[in-house]
Amino acid sequence: MPDPLAGREIVVAVGGGIAAYKAAALTSSLVQRQAAVSALLTANARRFIGAATFAALTGRPVATRSFDPGRFPLGAHIELAQRADLIVVAPATADVLAKAAQGIADDLLSTLLLCAECPVLLAPAMNAAMWAKPLTNASSGRMAAAIARAAVAAGHQVTIVSGPVSVRYPSAAALVPVVTTGEMLAACLERLPHIDGVIATAAPCDFEPASRAAGKLPRQQGLCLELKPTRDVIATLARRAAEGQWMVAFALEPDGNPKRALEKITAKRCDLIVLNDLS
Repeated sequence: MPDPLAGREIVVAVGGGIAAYKAAALTSSLVQRQAAVSALLTANARRFIGAATFAALTGRPVATRSFDPGRFPLGAHIELAQRADLIVVAPATADVLAKAAQGIADDLLSTLLLCAECPVLLAPAMNAAMWAKPLTNASSGRMAAAIARAAVAAGHQVTIVSGPVSVRYPSAAALVPVVTTGEMLAACLERLPHIDGVIATAAPCDFEPASRAAGKLPRQQGLCLELKPTRDVIATLARRAAEGQWMVAFALEPDGNPKRALEKITAKRCDLIVLNDLS
């Protein structure tokens, strides 16, 4: 049975990431399956791997710049787009993905993607911190770190239940990393019987998706992202607190009005609330 890739024109476009070296193995594999492969390397990709490697693997000139009339008289982006049955971008870095999403064409690869009329296969590869950008409050964790340092210095045993932040917590404190509001609540409830009190500096999400799709959503149904309220972490802990345990909440209000903070301390059943003025 003939290989479905045999004779197909495939462009392997290499972005500037540490995974660029893997594109050479991919190119070799495609050539072994008798595909006709052309390679494109961005300027940053050439910092990780040389164009000569791909020229040797493909037997073709490697596209490295937008203007190369000697090898691509019509422009590399035009010629590659016209001949390609498939474009594989590997690695597709954060920069490549952002440009493709916004229709930016300021280099050879991004221009090629705009010209392409064939399928484009993107293989995202980047540091996890570059793609994990949740649609949530950008809480820094600095207040928690400052309070934890003061508590440790005063001789207290401190446990920090923290979401993803870049701040450095005191090494003497026990750190429990979490991601979601549900995970934070579960971690706090597990430790509630063993603590004297809670200082709730976190800014957990107030809402979460009402349901999770197992696969692709049908286009005909449209898209409406339904959210539901999350469980209030400090209020839940306060309702389950034993006698003698204390709870400190925080309120961030746009005008610093204490009325809303007083309403919260009553509703959440806390012993103390810290009012921060958003303005």
